Amino acid sequence: MMLQVFFHFTDLDGVTHHTNPKPYEFDESAVHALFKSDEVCYPLTIRDDNNGKVTIGKMSSIEHVVFDLFHEVPVLRIHLQEANK
Repeated sequence: MMLQVFFHFTDLDGVTHHTNPKPYEFDESAVHALFKSDEVCYPLTIRDDNNGKVTIGKMSSIEHVVFDLFHEVPVLRIHLQEANK
């Protein structure tokens, strides 16, 4: 079974970043592995005045998960909090 997942990432400054308007799709075993992980690498894309867009990996932990409906389809909304280094 494939699950649709939206990610929301909050950095150390308290700024929340949202993913694409389209959800990611994961199979059930990948979602279970994600829940068991102590840390998750979130690909944060930022704008750089010199190079345009730059994607960097931010280590984070799962803060909470919400089961929601998106256009009447069940989805997971996973909220990640940037980890202190």
